[in-house]
Amino acid sequence: MSDKYCSDYESNSDAPILTFETLQWTLDEWFLLGGVINLGDWVPWLSLFDLQGYVKRMKALGKNFKEFYKYVQDHKEKMQGEEDYIPKDMDDALLHHDNNPSLEVKLTTDRLMGLILVC
Repeated sequence: MSDKYCSDYESNSDAPILTFETLQWTLDEWFLLGGVINLGDWVPWLSLFDLQGYVKRMKALGKNFKEFYKYVQDHKEKMQGEEDYIPKDMDDALLHHDNNPSLEVKLTTDRLMGLILVC
């Protein structure tokens, strides 16, 4: 991804959406919460209490993913606004094939988000 999404520095004109620390926290939380055992999943009446705090943490993580989704949508609109756009990074290459009718497997925006998050 370009340094417009994640960067170590913060300039006044082109401030990144995330710092490296926030990106690292997001990835760590994503991997951790993907593998935890939530008591509320096993004992349904305990899910009301969120005893382990996982639901609260998942909601915080969801906010970061919504910001990332917004970044991808803005990036896609910027690409479509320019003629003869040359892909510069992985995001550009994947978004270039978004909703391409000639592909055997259709790459929708949701599927591309999955690919970007898995890579």
